[in-house]
Amino acid sequence: MLSRSEFRELVDREISRQYDLQLGQAPSGADSYTRLLVDLKEFILKGGKRNRPYLLYLGYVGWGGADVDSLVPIAACLEIMHNFLLIHDDIIDRDLIRYGGPNIEGQYRERFAGKERGEKFAQDVALLAGDIAHLVAIDALVTSAFTADQKVMALRLVTEKILETSAGQIIDVLPYDEGVETVEGTDITGMYALKTGGYSFVLPLLLGATLAGVERSEEVLAFATPLGIAFQIGDDLIGTFGSTSSSGKPVDGDIREGKQTVLYSMAKERMVGEDADLLSMLYGKRTASAEEIALLATRMEACGVRSEGEALRDRYLDQAKVKLSALGLTEEAEKTLEVLAETIRSRVS
Repeated sequence: MLSRSEFRELVDREISRQYDLQLGQAPSGADSYTRLLVDLKEFILKGGKRNRPYLLYLGYVGWGGADVDSLVPIAACLEIMHNFLLIHDDIIDRDLIRYGGPNIEGQYRERFAGKERGEKFAQDVALLAGDIAHLVAIDALVTSAFTADQKVMALRLVTEKILETSAGQIIDVLPYDEGVETVEGTDITGMYALKTGGYSFVLPLLLGATLAGVERSEEVLAFATPLGIAFQIGDDLIGTFGSTSSSGKPVDGDIREGKQTVLYSMAKERMVGEDADLLSMLYGKRTASAEEIALLATRMEACGVRSEGEALRDRYLDQAKVKLSALGLTEEAEKTLEVLAETIRSRVS
């Protein structure tokens, strides 16, 4: 069985090949489009752990799949699809940093610096970049070597889970609109299951099962859904208490944007008096200074939000691990998946 780093090499080579194919088919004279394809290729190869492709691989070989060469383009599809979602998510969150440097919008803001409406044009390019990545991902899937029936089933799974992600994103965004109630408690973890769990954990394993020719839907959902929730809670912890140097992305966005996270729900319950006033004043204040955000994060931690969030993450992780053996993977795949899942507990990026 390949290690994650070994499989990543195969996936990155395939991602590069997919973008090179698009560059070879670019319309004559469309220099801006060609440049954006190059930027997209370089951007995706800058970072990312390739967890989704590796989960696909573990499921596929763990359930008896043998044609790894044919699987690699599907794995590349998942990573390019993830990159598309990140590009659009950064636009929604108004973030300009990813993988330790400027994201697509950030790069084009630098190029258009000083030009009239430069920031607007940079965001337009980022929107188009996400759309292009989406289609490159689909092309990688439909041109893979699996049978037509397998590719149709795979495409339907991808479509279903990306639509679920969109549903989760809408739930996440709408509370900012006037008259829409704030998401609370278990509704937030339900949102996490849609927004993160589906495409990041359920989809890769279901795809692996489908392409290996086995039916594991119920078992995958029972394992991957709480795993995805644990992962997103870990992301919240990084987004509030982490550091940009470790994560390679902004860590003040959740507070500055007023994100509806489980940590915010805990903070509202735990913080009283002056702490509650501070939360009300600073959470969602886009113009908050770095010092103000650091102060609020410190007070949230002092009130037990961080420890409670870590405990909740660990409960969901343990809930997932109880279901691991029911997946029916080979012993080697199961052990590797257990180690991969356990990294969520100590994740810092």
